[in-house]
Amino acid sequence: MSDGFVYTEYGRYFEQEEEKKKASDKKFKILKILVLVLSLVLMLNVVLYAVVFPCFSPARVVFSGLEHISDSEILKKSGMDCSVTWASFDKKEFESRLASNPVLDAESIKVEKKFPDQILVHASERVPVAVSLMNIDGRTRAVQIDKNGVVFSNNNFAFSDQVPLITGLELDKVTEGFRISPTYRSLLERIVAIDEIEPDYFSEFSEIHVRQLSSGSYELVLYPIYKRIRVITDKSFGDESLRGMSIVINLMHSIESGVDEIDARYGVISYKKDGKEVVLQGVDVE
Repeated sequence: MSDGFVYTEYGRYFEQEEEKKKASDKKFKILKILVLVLSLVLMLNVVLYAVVFPCFSPARVVFSGLEHISDSEILKKSGMDCSVTWASFDKKEFESRLASNPVLDAESIKVEKKFPDQILVHASERVPVAVSLMNIDGRTRAVQIDKNGVVFSNNNFAFSDQVPLITGLELDKVTEGFRISPTYRSLLERIVAIDEIEPDYFSEFSEIHVRQLSSGSYELVLYPIYKRIRVITDKSFGDESLRGMSIVINLMHSIESGVDEIDARYGVISYKKDGKEVVLQGVDVE
């Protein structure tokens, strides 16, 4: 009897332990499943909020390289619908629209789609080497011209006395974004070359007027700012001739009265006084 009792008690003990182990294993499996489910839910949320939602949210356009004009102004002028999603944003169309903006240097424009929601734009503004006057919508307005002869109007660009005003360029034949006549390209090249050597040269003149000749060529009439003497020169002027002109202008202003015009064409200096032309001997502007 005693052996049977002991065996029965041990049997029950082992049965209870086995049931406890099974229950523990079952709870552990349920816990593992819950942890796995929660991990999957967390990963799904991360993917949704970090990847999916941004891709299907309005694209964020980020500019770099602009100095005088705002990002919003460029976007507004482009007419691009930036409320579209990043995934459906048309990069090539945006590049084309930006390139059609006369204020921007088309060669500098680079558009990149950066995952998950950014549109990165690098663009540089055209740098004026000259200012001129142009009839826009029935009104005469100041416009800028870059080194390649492209006409544009950037109202945010501060005008400088180191950027010369050039008139007489016949800008009625072009519109913003187009180039001036190739006839005047050499003039722009000379202005750029002089500006690189000594930008202050042009601060002494209020205007450079292009006077057309019957031969199809042109000559230049320069108007000093503080002296009522105009200077006529040919289109091949350079930094040395400008320096010589300044010397002659100051000389005439100090020793002669009534001089209103100096002729510095073809390397010979002369001036008009009382309707008579006087040639200055031994003076060369070259």
